[in-house]
Amino acid sequence: MKRHGFTLIELLVVIAIIAILAAILFPVFARAREKARQTSCLNNARQQATAVLMYVQDYDETFPMSAYSPDGIRLYTMLDVVSPYMKNWQIMECPSGQREFSIDWIAAVFGLTPATPGLWTGYMWNFAVFEDGNVTGAVPPISLAEIEYSVETAMIYDGTLARNASYNSPVLGRHNGTANANYCDGHAKLVKCAESTATFPTFPSGAPRRRWVVQDAGPYQGSWQLWGVAYRPTPTTWGYRALR
Repeated sequence: MKRHGFTLIELLVVIAIIAILAAILFPVFARAREKARQTSCLNNARQQATAVLMYVQDYDETFPMSAYSPDGIRLYTMLDVVSPYMKNWQIMECPSGQREFSIDWIAAVFGLTPATPGLWTGYMWNFAVFEDGNVTGAVPPISLAEIEYSVETAMIYDGTLARNASYNSPVLGRHNGTANANYCDGHAKLVKCAESTATFPTFPSGAPRRRWVVQDAGPYQGSWQLWGVAYRPTPTTWGYRALR
């Protein structure tokens, strides 16, 4: 009685074919998974914008401060005062970067106790819209009426905190080379980014990380952060600046 089976050559050919298919399909699956995370993150951005604008409506059309300490002991951030409008802290955790930095780290820099200990986030906010409070000096908050181009001025986006000579807020193109961002009029969208060879020191370790540069036309094109309030220095050009 004869036994029929695969020869060693046949098995090797099958294994090689499987390996080739895996090499082709795995990147496709990874991109598809990241696309799903991108969609979830964009939904987060929309809900964040709604929460911030609800706060703005309740507080005489002024934006919350990025950080302040009313008693010199506890540190409050924009996240603390907006969180009651969010109801669910998970919308501040990007599916592709849930724990980018800790609010506790920021409090430690100023020698303060965080108002809500243990908060992590995967997003960064525009410090020109959410001004620093009495942590770095008394500065009045930004009002919605001061932002002429609200559609072009970013609020919260995929990013992190860097510490150079001062604090910076680099954008991260973590979703297949794009970052999600919301804007002062309440809309949210994808922002195309390109990874550069330049680096920035991560906070608080100082370890270098590659910068992403904004590619979309508008005030932030060519910048590595969505910082600043949009304005038009000429009728045909965009720029960004601080209001305080």
